[in-house]
Amino acid sequence: MPRFPIDAIAPVTRAGRLILIALGAELAWSGALAQSFPAYTLQPLPLTAFTALNDQGQILGRAIPPCPPGQICSMSDAPALVDMARGTVTIISSDYGALNGNGQLAGASIRLDASGNIVRSVLVRQADGTVTSGSPPAIAPTLTTPLRARGLTNAGSIAVQLSDGLDALLTRSCTPYPGWIGSLAGAWTALGGGSLQVSLSGANAAGRVAGAGVPVSLCATRDFRALVASPDGSWVDLHGTHPGPSSRAFAINDRDYAAGEVHSGVVDANNLPITHAMVWNTLSGVAFNLSPSAGVTSRLSGINARGEVVGRTGADAMTARAVIGNHAVSSALFDLTNLVSNNTGGWILTEAVAINSSGQVVARGYSPAGSGYVLVTPTQTPTDPYATSPAAPTALAAQALSSTQIRLNWTNIARNATGLQVERCKGSKCTSFARIASLPGDVVTFLDSTVSRSTGYRYRVRATNPAGPSAYTAPVGVTTPR
Repeated sequence: MPRFPIDAIAPVTRAGRLILIALGAELAWSGALAQSFPAYTLQPLPLTAFTALNDQGQILGRAIPPCPPGQICSMSDAPALVDMARGTVTIISSDYGALNGNGQLAGASIRLDASGNIVRSVLVRQADGTVTSGSPPAIAPTLTTPLRARGLTNAGSIAVQLSDGLDALLTRSCTPYPGWIGSLAGAWTALGGGSLQVSLSGANAAGRVAGAGVPVSLCATRDFRALVASPDGSWVDLHGTHPGPSSRAFAINDRDYAAGEVHSGVVDANNLPITHAMVWNTLSGVAFNLSPSAGVTSRLSGINARGEVVGRTGADAMTARAVIGNHAVSSALFDLTNLVSNNTGGWILTEAVAINSSGQVVARGYSPAGSGYVLVTPTQTPTDPYATSPAAPTALAAQALSSTQIRLNWTNIARNATGLQVERCKGSKCTSFARIASLPGDVVTFLDSTVSRSTGYRYRVRATNPAGPSAYTAPVGVTTPR
């Protein structure tokens, strides 16, 4: 496949400027870490369309190859893998829809054999350009929609679905959009047992896939709603009790937080839905609303393992702005354009579409010279909130609901907690605590159903993350009734 050089803009290091433009309030957190970002440098990309960004800074999409000196070239674009670090644009086939951290691509092909029968294959393109094919999931021969790859892990797990491209645009559809998770070995698991319509967006290291979907039985009456699906085919509806009819998750990180948008239940003056930027803890179901306000449209398109999120606010070309934040620190979102230190081209960034583990962001926008995509790279590694131990929960309270149940409630202070540990001891003055539960870091209640009647207990809770545990809450005691 052709490989072309591209020019890079030399980075400039001068201080960026932070502009706070949004502060959501789905949950109240009073012990947040300080929110800060480094300056970023900007490189225009030869992209006309974006599909995926990996942790090496490689970008899958469509690009216009540079024209070698002295040659006459067309300005038509083609599917491509862009590598700004190496300065190359590699033209590839149109079959690929997913990119992993190893530089591998996943896709699928479809053709007719001599008898007119549909023949499908799942493809993986290696970093060296060689292609390996495997068996696809079992698909009814009456379904002629192309099979598309939507996620590829470094371990080789692939998420695929039938897609005509409209699944990403429609809010409601009964067109068959089944999805599967599997590998080239040919072991495919249907999401929802095959009874689910999906629009998938990306996978994390564990092979869990974010997107939107609706049970087939409800496709005529219910909109697509944000979901996360697991390699065993099970799935979780993330929409919850939000008043709007639809929602979508566009990305999921390796801590199992998903980022996306939810219909607020309100439309604007042009009768367009006002969506709110959302982060979901897919393990606990807790949702974080990062929207600037109830009347402002926003969405999140990417999230990395440090908790950094990217997306946009504003619904039209004049008001849209690319934003960046960190949900593990606060609900604040910042104007990405104002963080760029070498913006001599006068770029206005209107949407950030992806972020990788290094903090590199693919965004789109416009400048006096035209519109397009850019790669925005931090001049230093952003601070990792998970490298700091979390603050302890507060306001622990215990209530005996019956002779066999005690409910605990507390207030979470740390947004950078990845877990909570609940400990108990028996007796009104006991001190020998033992752990009775390990919970996701965003949970604020626990029901202990392993207690005995007419017995005193004491409890304490602490938060944890990879940097270590917090202090314990002050112990609280309660006695069950007879």
